[in-house]
This record gives sequence, structure tokens and C-alpha cells, in this order.
Amino acid sequence: MFAALLTAALSAQTFITPDAAPWTREHEVALDSSTQTLINPLKSHTVMVGRLGLSDIRPAVILSKNGDILAPLLQPIDAEDEAPYLLYLPDGSRQPLELIAEKEARGVAHLKAASLPQDTTPASRASDSSLTNSHWFLLPITAAIPHIREPIAFTRDHAFPRPKEDAVAFSLSRGSYTPGTPIFDLAGHLLAIQTKVKNNSAGRALTLPRLAEDIPSLIEVLSEPAESPMRALPLTPALFETSEDEKEAISPIEEARDEFCASIIPSENAPFALVLNDGKAITHSMGAVIVRSDGLLLTKASELGPNISVRHDSTTHPAVLLATDESTDLALIGIQVPKGKSLPVIQWDTQTPQPGTTLISPLLLQETSDEMSTRPAAITGTFSHRIAGNTPTLHATSGSSSGGASLGIITEQANNKLIIAALRKDSPAEQSHLKPGDQLLTLNGEKLTTRTSLTKLLATLPVGTEVTLGTLQNGSELELKIKLTRPHLKPPPTGIDLAADLTLIPSIRRFNFPQVLVHTMPLDSWDCGIPLYSFQGSHKTAVGLNISANSLYRSYALPAAVVEAALKRLLSESRTF
Repeated sequence: MFAALLTAALSAQTFITPDAAPWTREHEVALDSSTQTLINPLKSHTVMVGRLGLSDIRPAVILSKNGDILAPLLQPIDAEDEAPYLLYLPDGSRQPLELIAEKEARGVAHLKAASLPQDTTPASRASDSSLTNSHWFLLPITAAIPHIREPIAFTRDHAFPRPKEDAVAFSLSRGSYTPGTPIFDLAGHLLAIQTKVKNNSAGRALTLPRLAEDIPSLIEVLSEPAESPMRALPLTPALFETSEDEKEAISPIEEARDEFCASIIPSENAPFALVLNDGKAITHSMGAVIVRSDGLLLTKASELGPNISVRHDSTTHPAVLLATDESTDLALIGIQVPKGKSLPVIQWDTQTPQPGTTLISPLLLQETSDEMSTRPAAITGTFSHRIAGNTPTLHATSGSSSGGASLGIITEQANNKLIIAALRKDSPAEQSHLKPGDQLLTLNGEKLTTRTSLTKLLATLPVGTEVTLGTLQNGSELELKIKLTRPHLKPPPTGIDLAADLTLIPSIRRFNFPQVLVHTMPLDSWDCGIPLYSFQGSHKTAVGLNISANSLYRSYALPAAVVEAALKRLLSESRTF
């Protein structure tokens, strides 16, 4: 049936507005199928790019067989720093990239690799009509510090309000993305690049010809436009002319799709509930799934308060914490069910969704214009991949620090030599005679040959300690006194800068789970504990349980099998209820 619907959608090649038809199953099938089909080809067009001295790693797109890459502009530690851009390879190694051009005002850089990673190919360029004919796009998303061999995820978004016929710039509905993020149409062609904007939460994208006006070096490497059919989906309606109206308006397509997705998850006798931390703001709440009809539920353990209650089917019940499972961060809680009544129990599906599949979760709390509402709704995303717990990252920190003290320098490993790559601005190291290119020889008389040896020594010393650093500078050995400072990571290893304006409220615990399903739902901390349903599976069974709001468009869910195993442990260890 799905195949027939897709064939009909492709052959029709007509575009309808939400006023003519709301979002339907046929539309979701077309969007879901397009994403699944394009995931692997788009992965071959994208790479991970960083810059020496920074822990931030971002997706970039390959433009030519000669190694031209269009990437996010990553600011060095200070204005005079010439640290190279780096291409991160799947095995964790790095390749230096040549800087062709940077456009700070756009947040975009044109780079060039000496050779491209295996199994990668340049992206084809979308035709000028792509923006007019289809308003749905795919954008690559990565963690701030990805795991080794972790694939790039892809989120979906659409243009809103409707771009004009001759538009060279447009806004995306869901929100801002990192400047330099490539935007692909549903034919798999590169259409535009997200750029820097000010005071515009919707984001702003420039088509490739428009971007080339600002970065002339791109003109020679952009391929000829490629024509290709795309899925027939509702087009964004033309709306307001003023920027203020655009900023405040909500996309009718987004609303219609959310309404459709909400209709296919359990609503009456729902096997999920809202957990309230009594006496606290409603934003200190979370979700829970019902695992036994006599009143047992599973929720996220690390955010539970001392006094909890459960709201289900318009009734609030006092709740008791019965047991917690450390590895999964799940808690078993209990409520008193009236005699003769039984609660609906969650059913699990242990099959892993196909990458690109639409995932749907009930949204128990949603923000309205005046208050938080408990009216059930839905939140959607796409499934990307699984991660096993405790997988090492590409690099643990952005500098030679132990988490307790730092020299304020960024080091580079060269055979058995430890070289200074950069100095942190305003650090004691910068104020000394140290320079990039100096070799580190000793710390307090102890020999230094690797970053590991430096980290182990720093781990034994508190912040503020004055140390003697032996260096080799221009062929001369020097001994300098340096006061240790606090580590300074950009961004922090959590991937979230708590000093910046947050686009989401992250979970307290976000790492070290036995296994997780990575998806692109933009969750807040209070959305954890809710079940995860697959559009391609049975809507009566959940494929997982959302356990961590990590960063925008990157969230974790525990697979159904992991949840079931944790429940067995909790039932065997829980106190009598």
C-alpha cells in the first residue's frame, strides 16, 4: 500500500496548499520514505569538520571531487590564531584543511581537503526551481563531540513563510541551525546554506548562487543544477509581509502535521502519564509509562523530587518511589489505583526502526501564549542510529586539562613530541613567554612526551598551583613559572553552554546509558519519560522511552528491550507497595 501511495505521489507532481487539504497519511508516507531513501546518499556528501584547539565539530558538505568543502566558520581561540581547520575521519584521525575563504558575516568557510574520505562524493546542486516546487528539506545534525564512527543524523524542516518566486533567501520553520549547515531538498540535492542572522529565531538560509556572491571562490566549484522529481507535499501558504508577523506566526503545515501525528498515537486510555514534583514549577515535571495495571510506572530517575504525584486521565494520584536503576536512569514509582479499576499498560516493540523513519511521542506539556498546557499533542523527529554505552568520543577535551586544572594551552601531538598549538586568551600561559610551536619538555621536572602524560600530571594538581614548565623554543631550552587555571572548553563536553541563551532545557543526566536510540526530536527535560512510537510500526507499541534531552534536534531514547530488562531488575529489587 505504501509503495502504491508513493508511486501516485511521484507521478502526480502536483503541489497543494494546506487550505486545500490538511496533512494526511499520504503526505507523511511520502516524507518518511524520502528521508529513508536519502539518508545514505546524503551521508556520503557530508563530513565532520573542526578546528585545532576547539572541541566543536560540525557537519559540512563536499562541493567537488577536488576536495572543496563548504563548512561552518569556526572562530579560533583568539583573533591572531592561525590554527588549521581539521577534517575528522571515521577512525578518529584528523586531516588538515586548506582555508580558501571565510565569510564571518555569514558564518561560512570555503575549505579544501588534500584528499576526500573513502566512500564520499560531492553533492549535486539543486535547480533554481527546487525552492519553489518543494518547501521540505533535510539538514545534517551532529553532537558537539560525536562518538567515533557515529553517523551524521538528518533532521527535517520546511520553509515558512512561503518564499517568493525569485527568492534567494528563506526562513526555516523550526528554528535556528548552526551557520554553515547545508540544506538539501527532497531530491537529495544541495539547495542552500544556513547563515548567520541577528534577532531572528526562525533562521535564514541563502541559496548557493546568492552565497557565491559573498564568497566568489565558490563560483568555480559549484556544479551545474540538477533536475529531479520530488515528493508531492503541501506547500507553505503565502502569509504576512512584515518581519514581525513572520516571527510570531506558526506554520499551518507544522500545525496540520502535528495534529495528524497526534491522531495516530494512543489517546484514550493512554499508557502514559505526567509525573509532577509537588510544590515546584510545572517545568520540573516529566513523563512516565504505565508498566502494570495495578499502578506501577516507569519514569526518569535523576529528576525526581522528594514528593511526587502522577496525573493520568484527568486525575492526580500521590506517588511513591519504589526503586531506581542506575544504568538506565529509570525509576519505578507506584500509585494507588481505585478498587475495580485497572490502568492501560504500555506495549513494547523491540524492532529497531530504519534510519530516517518518522518517530512520534506524545507531548504532555506544551507552551502556549499564556501558560503551560497539559492538552495532549505530539512531537516528531527522525530516527538516526543506535549508540552503545560508554563509547569513547573523538577527543575528550579541547585542551590539555584534567577537569581540575589547566595550563591554558592547546597541545598537538607530533610523534613523541608535545607541541603548543595555541594559547588561551588572557590565560597565564599567554602572558608568559610561551609561543605556538614551542615543544613542552617537562612539568615540575617530569618528562612530557604525550598529551596523556601531561593530563596525568595535571590531574594531581589543584587550580592556582604554580608549576615549572620546561620548553624548547627556537632551539633553546627555557624554564617558565606558570600558574594553573581552570579548564576552558569551547563548547563544554556536555555540548551545552549554560552561559548562553538556551533553546532547550537539557536533562540533568545525558550520558552513559547502556544503549540509546539517537533521534532528532527537540525535547526539553520535562519531555523525558514519554514513549517513542515509530510511524512505520504499530502505533499501539512503543519502540523506546525518551530518556535524555541532549541538545537541539538531538535526543536519546532507551530501546524497548533495554527498558524491559531494566523493569525486570526494578521489580526484583523494589520495596513492597
